Amino acid sequence: MSAEESKNAVRRLFDEVWNERKLDAVTDVLVADYAQRERSWAEMVLAAFPDTHFTIDDMLAEDDRVATRVTWRATHEGEFAGIAPTGRQIEMSAMFIHRMGNGKAIESWGFGDAIGIFDQIKAAIGGD
Repeated sequence: MSAEESKNAVRRLFDEVWNERKLDAVTDVLVADYAQRERSWAEMVLAAFPDTHFTIDDMLAEDDRVATRVTWRATHEGEFAGIAPTGRQIEMSAMFIHRMGNGKAIESWGFGDAIGIFDQIKAAIGGD
């Protein structure tokens, strides 16, 4: 699999699965075990943040790895981690590294400012 093919698979994950909410496409770009976990996570996040949108800011590929820097923007419209909907818009930068094999992501590691998301949500409900 070329670096460009690997990048295209990861791009489909963000564009089709997350941005277009085509959750069935998850099996096209992720291996079976990983696909089920990602789909469950996507269902939970999209229930709380239905207008979720990921913008790919940077993407690099080498060997069997694809590194992607994204910006996630959404509106908190459903319960998330026990916090009732606030209508608050959130934004977070994140970094993902996907390990690829046979045209699909085998595993990934993600890094983002989750605490910042909770701070953005809590700001709307008067939290500290």
